[in-house]
Amino acid sequence: MFGKEITIKSPQEFYIILQNENYSNSKLNPFIDRIDLFLNGCPCDAELYWEQTILEYRKINKIDLSDLKNQLKCDNINWFFEDLYLGQS
Repeated sequence: MFGKEITIKSPQEFYIILQNENYSNSKLNPFIDRIDLFLNGCPCDAELYWEQTILEYRKINKIDLSDLKNQLKCDNINWFFEDLYLGQS
């Protein structure tokens, strides 16, 4: 359709894309809630929030993000975390 792929390499990068695109999808709420806590919550719990963020981020490639891909004008999103390929959506 668009012939374009996007590569996302970190939870923070994805979070910035969501904010820049003003995109919302209720299936992403667990991820957004965790990364919000990591970024804005108590620093004393940052490590716990980061672990929870990573757990949610690793599940994102299983969510149907067709509407986000249309908004970004891309066919595929390649998901990575710390150079580990997580999959494509």
